[in-house]
Amino acid sequence: SGAAHAGLAADAREWLPFDLAEYALAVADRRNRLEIAFTQPEGGKATVVIEDAVSGRRLRNLVGGQPFAAGAQRVAWDGLDDHAAVVPPGTYRWRSLHHPGIVPEYAMSFANGDDTLAQLSGWGPNHTVLDAATASDAWTVVSAPMTEGGDAILVLDAQGRKVRGMNVPLGMGIAHTASAISGDTLYVANDGPAFLDHIDERDAHAVAHLRITLARFDLAQGRLLEWKSGGSFIAVAEAATHPADDPEWRSAGLAGLAALGDRLYLADRRGGRLLVLDAATGAQSGVFALPALAGLTSAQGRLYALVAGAVVTVDTQSGAATTLVEAAATRQPVALAVDAGGRIYVSDAASHTVLVFDTRGQPLGALGRPGGPYTGAFDHERMVNPRGLAVAANGWLWVTEERGAPKRIVAWDTSTRRVVCEKFGSPPYGGTGAGVDPVDPTRWIGLGAQWRIDLATRSAQPIAIVGPDHHEFHYSYVRDHGVTYLIGYGQATTIARVNADGSATPVALIASAHRFSFACDWQPPEAFVTAFAAAYPGRAGKHADKGPGFVWSDANGDGVMQPGEFDFATSAESFAGAYFGHDQHDLTLRVPVTVGGRRVVVALAPSGFTATDAPRYPSLPAACSAGVPIDLAGNEVETTVDRFGDLICNAEPELKAFAPDGRLLWTHPNRWVGVHGSHDAPLPETGVMQGALGFMGTAPLDATSDVFVMNGNHGRYFMLTSDGLYVDEFFKDVRMGAHLDTTLVGGEAFGGCFARGERDGIYYLQVGGYRVYRMRGLDRLQRGQGVITVSPAQAIAAERAMAAHGAIAAKPHAAVIPLIAQAPALPG
Repeated sequence: SGAAHAGLAADAREWLPFDLAEYALAVADRRNRLEIAFTQPEGGKATVVIEDAVSGRRLRNLVGGQPFAAGAQRVAWDGLDDHAAVVPPGTYRWRSLHHPGIVPEYAMSFANGDDTLAQLSGWGPNHTVLDAATASDAWTVVSAPMTEGGDAILVLDAQGRKVRGMNVPLGMGIAHTASAISGDTLYVANDGPAFLDHIDERDAHAVAHLRITLARFDLAQGRLLEWKSGGSFIAVAEAATHPADDPEWRSAGLAGLAALGDRLYLADRRGGRLLVLDAATGAQSGVFALPALAGLTSAQGRLYALVAGAVVTVDTQSGAATTLVEAAATRQPVALAVDAGGRIYVSDAASHTVLVFDTRGQPLGALGRPGGPYTGAFDHERMVNPRGLAVAANGWLWVTEERGAPKRIVAWDTSTRRVVCEKFGSPPYGGTGAGVDPVDPTRWIGLGAQWRIDLATRSAQPIAIVGPDHHEFHYSYVRDHGVTYLIGYGQATTIARVNADGSATPVALIASAHRFSFACDWQPPEAFVTAFAAAYPGRAGKHADKGPGFVWSDANGDGVMQPGEFDFATSAESFAGAYFGHDQHDLTLRVPVTVGGRRVVVALAPSGFTATDAPRYPSLPAACSAGVPIDLAGNEVETTVDRFGDLICNAEPELKAFAPDGRLLWTHPNRWVGVHGSHDAPLPETGVMQGALGFMGTAPLDATSDVFVMNGNHGRYFMLTSDGLYVDEFFKDVRMGAHLDTTLVGGEAFGGCFARGERDGIYYLQVGGYRVYRMRGLDRLQRGQGVITVSPAQAIAAERAMAAHGAIAAKPHAAVIPLIAQAPALPG
């Protein structure tokens, strides 16, 4: 017959039975299939949810940010809700979102050194600051003791641009560093505990065993050089101390490093000695007694040191010291450098300037405006904690500053005594501590400073120092009664008044006692400890325990906590306490609390303000007792609030949103929450949230809702509307492998912010350090809706399909057949 298939077997016993009744049911079930028809306005993505037509209760998040072509589309619904239960017959409402795809368009980076695309992963160190500098005729190098991203060692060109970066080996100390150059070899000494060392400084009996370690690098090739002994670093000095009795216990005594010929000279402050080391092997070849060492350098074949406050030259044969600058001419010297003309530069921690002396040790004035730490308008010529010094080949004097707000290295023209170059950054680990002002999107905060950003020129300059960088996960600008406030979200939610000079004064704070203590490195202010003991007489000293929470409001206007300014949630068993914070929309603070064994939401609206603009909040115990009940398993979940006052919770296994009256508004699947939850997540799937950490901010979308962004621990970010529709996801999952470009943020990106410019309408996203993105596509978002009716026959068909799927998916039963020593005796 020419048929392409084999005919039926001649033996009917080989035929399979055909169940006509079962076939008829299958045909009927196909005819009863549930489908939702919609029109996709343009090629892009769509989201569809199904809700109860009467109550509005979310039943199924059917499609989330899936790709669709333009035109008529149909999506099948299996008749199940999000919990795999068949919905009863009836009429249901569906809602949809349609857009071309939400695309993060990279605009620029700030506070990241040269702010180039090549440095997206980090220009310099994230955990630490650059504190050492050294230079030769060919090289200029600044370094930090460690980093967990970016580079700890930076090689700079004549204009201060980064040529290459390197990192010290794991196992070296992370407290301080010193460096020296000989030819093309860079020597780096570190001291203090190593990265993985655990030393409990609160333990009165704890002993810290510290080492000064030494590594070397080939600057021409940009690589670590092993020592002849085979290790990547060697220990050259050791010290043991009791942290409880030693405020400087983190330092083994490293005070400087210099290279002359084939010898290295290392200043050991604790030991009161100058070690002489073989540059090739690192072996000690001599030692000189020099008390109170504070700095070391070499120039023109001479060795210079800071000894007991004086600048001396050291005879490399005998160790004899000859004074060049008397101790009386310096106040608190930290480091020194000498230029080609023999002028001496000394960084002074007392005046926060660099003192200058001629070849005879006579003072020539100072570089920088004295004063030290400050807040308010940024002064480019006012250094804070100047430390490492190095004179580059072009005559610039590079100075490192031991400060975090903001991190900076600065170069001076020593002839004009003006700043000629400065580099800021890098941002903290995870990109924390940033925020954008929606009223003025050119104003940002980062590294404890306010910045003026120009997206057109991709440039940024600090305009004011806000205050210490507490590494909140992000900040938002809020305005009330004509006053601008800066709200920080982290272990505690902090509120600060922004002053006319750009600084910020703390005025309020809300937190769980446990999280606040954690944020203070388990050493919270004494005022808090005293107030806690008064509020909980039976729990004195247990202020770091989970459960209690509080509000602080600055009653006297000094910006400092006083015992009488705390109000504790004594009527609650457990108060707030999410690791990644409680995001707020305004000064009305909303947090989940456990009272009487049930979860409630507490909303604290200011009843007024003090003369210094601190919000006055109502009684916290009373507010907790009057909290609105909500259906939430626990209160230690991250939250955010939209402009309608709805509370959205990073709950597991579902995101949950509650109206101000406690009604559950919607749910969305949300599994594998947090850092540790993400470790169990399968590979990424479009529309499926994994590892959600917290909320990066909300912004107005339309008349119906706001839009918010959540960061995922594996580097994916999720955008949803505040009425519960999944919009899109962006950035690559680090587990999938990717090029280092603007679409890769990386894992553990704990920080970041999201907001919409009120005037320009642009949505801004900050992630991946201090990268700034414009979010494209939200202006083309459209909504859809309709109804779908489920007949009894369709519900029955859905039930049968679910049962059949369950049978297919069911795992076969396993049986274990034990081995026996001998064959059994069988009958017959």
